Amino acid sequence: MEFFKLAIIHNELNGGDEKVEFVGCDVDSLHSEVLLDYASKNYSECKIFQKLNYRHSAELISFFFLKLFGDIVFLNTSRDGDLTGILLLPDQMPELQVKLLRKFLQKISNFSIYLQADLNLVDGLLEGTEVFPIGREEPLQLVERFWQSRGLNTNLENEKPRKI
Repeated sequence: MEFFKLAIIHNELNGGDEKVEFVGCDVDSLHSEVLLDYASKNYSECKIFQKLNYRHSAELISFFFLKLFGDIVFLNTSRDGDLTGILLLPDQMPELQVKLLRKFLQKISNFSIYLQADLNLVDGLLEGTEVFPIGREEPLQLVERFWQSRGLNTNLENEKPRKI
């Protein structure tokens, strides 16, 4: 897999196609710059992105992707061969988006990631749940452990994870 700065897994319930987009190929660019550039091209009608700039954290900018559009955002934080990332999950995900997430997580199985969910903006600061890997836990195992901790059935044949 070629280098990417971030991945966005779209939610078709908001009028878009459910697909995974890999964005940014410059290792030296800021996640915030890449997110805001993507937002200006793809979500130009959303005024909040016009009020944000590259000095805002990538997690804060991603928060609006999650809350306004239901997108899943993965920030690739890899450096010097150390494959790492941050996965930010929206509150709800339709079944197809969950399937795309699972496929994506299998592709990045050699990454060490942590998860952020239940995000809210409180007095200008992001608050939420962070889940870190246990030992050498793969990304898909980490997400499934998170879903199971919420009592969600992760067997997609029977039920999809709903409200997180």
